[in-house]
Amino acid sequence: MKKYFFLFCLTLLLIPTICFSTDDNPKFTLIAAGQSNIDGRCAYESRPDYLQEGSIPYCYINRNSKDGKFTAFALENRWAFDAVVYHHLSRVLQEDFYVIKWSQGNTSIDAKGANNRHWTPHFNTLDSIEQSLLMNFTEAIQACQNNKTANLDIKAFIWHQGEGDRNVSERYYNNLKDLIHYVRTLVGKPQLPFITGTYAHNSGQYRPTVEAALLKLASEDPNMYVVDLSKAELMDRYHFNAEWSEYFGEKVFNLLIECGALDAEPIPIQIP
Repeated sequence: MKKYFFLFCLTLLLIPTICFSTDDNPKFTLIAAGQSNIDGRCAYESRPDYLQEGSIPYCYINRNSKDGKFTAFALENRWAFDAVVYHHLSRVLQEDFYVIKWSQGNTSIDAKGANNRHWTPHFNTLDSIEQSLLMNFTEAIQACQNNKTANLDIKAFIWHQGEGDRNVSERYYNNLKDLIHYVRTLVGKPQLPFITGTYAHNSGQYRPTVEAALLKLASEDPNMYVVDLSKAELMDRYHFNAEWSEYFGEKVFNLLIECGALDAEPIPIQIP
């Protein structure tokens, strides 16, 4: 309990006064983060037919930026499963919605994991705060909330990560639990739905300990939702191919409905 109290107090210190728009119609908003499979590794040419124009109507995103500004969503040279989620949201909502996203490939939660950039909420374990992806994400969320032209209603947190913690996998359960708690506290929603997926068992970075930790946490948290991607096919040693990325996005969209974040009819889905 002391650990969570410390995290809660630290988060409160980080949160500035939030200025909302006088708009009485709060806008559907998602936050999204993680490593390469949400950062985007599928080639532009492999996108589904409904993404052929490379843009998604009504969707505005702030990606890896702390300026608090949103731009119209457009695919660049690669895409991830979340683009599929945004397409279906656009189709259903038929009005502007927002995404706040921070992602970087080959990164860990744990300060001793892959790369030198980390998602840990235990900032004191980092050699430098410059290594903190979570601090960047925090500042991005705060800046967007302070954007007076938007009135954000954060509905869910989409996440995919874990391979970067393969060498410190025994700590993944506590690390992810603390991260989820931190973000929910940050946005002031202790029951914010957290939606993620497992990992392809044929990935060169798969570790069963990481997957077991993820599933154990999901079994304990009624507001955590997990897509089974254990049989996913890859386009290389690590990344979901286009068909499985589309499947993942479709499942996430249906989970937004299941968790109550979205009022819509689920879409039919077939495993690739």
